[in-house]
Amino acid sequence: MKEARRLAQELRDRGRSSPHLERLRAQLDLEGQVEEVEGEIRQEMAAALGRAGLKVDTALCALEVAEIALAEATPEALEAARATYLAARKHAFDARLDLRIHREAIGFRFNQTLDRDYPIPPLPSRALANHDRPPRGPTPLRDGCSEESG
Repeated sequence: MKEARRLAQELRDRGRSSPHLERLRAQLDLEGQVEEVEGEIRQEMAAALGRAGLKVDTALCALEVAEIALAEATPEALEAARATYLAARKHAFDARLDLRIHREAIGFRFNQTLDRDYPIPPLPSRALANHDRPPRGPTPLRDGCSEESG
C-alpha cells in the first residue's frame, strides 16, 4: 500500500496521467475514505462507552443520595425512602449491566473490573420492609407449633 501511494505521488508530481494511475488513485481515495469512516466509528464507540460509564456514575451517585435519605428517614417517610432507594439501586445495577453489554459489544471481553470500579453497596437492613426481614426467634411450623415447642 505504501508503495502504491509513493508511485501515485511520484506520477502526480511529474504531471503524468494514465489509466493505471487513475485506477490506483480511485482505490487509494476509497481506502482513505474507509479509514476516515473507521476513525469516526472508533471515536463514536469511545464516546458512547464514555456516556455509558457516566450513566453508571450518575446512577451510583443517585443511589448514594437515596441511601442517605433512607438512613435519615422518619418513620412517616420510611416507606417512600425505601421505595426510592430500591428503585435507585435497581437503576444502578441496570446501568452497570448496560455498560458491561456495551463493552462486550465493541470487543472488550475482560469485564471483571466493572464490579470493582463501579461497586454497588450491599442492601442496608433499613431498605428491607419489616415483612421482608428474616424472622427472629422461633419459626412457626406448618402445624402451628413453633420449633422451640417441638
